[in-house]
Amino acid sequence: MVAVSAERCQAICHPLRERPHPLYYIVFVIIISVSLNARKYFEFQSTSDGDYETTSIMEYPTYIMFSTIWQELILTGITEGQIRIDGDGPTDERSTFITHNPGVIQGNNNFNRSSTPKYTATSGQKKLRKRHEKSVFILILIVFVFIVCHSFRLGVQVYQTFYSSHNIKDHFMYCNNQGKLHMPMIFLVLTSFNNLFLIINSSVNFIIYCAVRKSFRKSFYKLVNIPTQCFDKRHFNNE
Repeated sequence: MVAVSAERCQAICHPLRERPHPLYYIVFVIIISVSLNARKYFEFQSTSDGDYETTSIMEYPTYIMFSTIWQELILTGITEGQIRIDGDGPTDERSTFITHNPGVIQGNNNFNRSSTPKYTATSGQKKLRKRHEKSVFILILIVFVFIVCHSFRLGVQVYQTFYSSHNIKDHFMYCNNQGKLHMPMIFLVLTSFNNLFLIINSSVNFIIYCAVRKSFRKSFYKLVNIPTQCFDKRHFNNE
């Protein structure tokens, strides 16, 4: 999601700059994902009865504080949200500038022709301005959906930050023997729905693109229609 916001921000703020290959964003996201989640392979281990339990590294409150504060709360929580909001900020300014000065997008040719260019919005410039406004609207909706779908996760991480001792095995076993939960019920429910909110976030982003961007709908329709056309051609050849 951050990669999509960064790509949209670059397309609007720097429309004349050559865009990197899509593989660049894919590799970047893979590297970030692996580096942030590699530690989880050392936090749990399988048991003989097919269940899992925490390893010794999860018994150190210092490590728990590091993983909950610096990684989950700051890196994947506050920093991620700040990147998306900051990516929307300069985009809005760029779109406003183009809206009030549509002749700027024509480049240096108009500037060389006259020292005082007249900014008269042509039909092409109006289409370009409308396209930029749609892109800004998409970014605002994406950021809003991101905040709504991930605000609960930040709340759970803030709780785990202040009560890091509740995440160790001894506290869990003590609460289990007392017939109680090791954290409030609402946090357990929200944590269980974490993956669902991620799916909702991605699905809503896809719906936003389909609803706002006509070019995206056409490209998606062509992509879906290609297998059908190939099947029809093979069926016709067999006949």
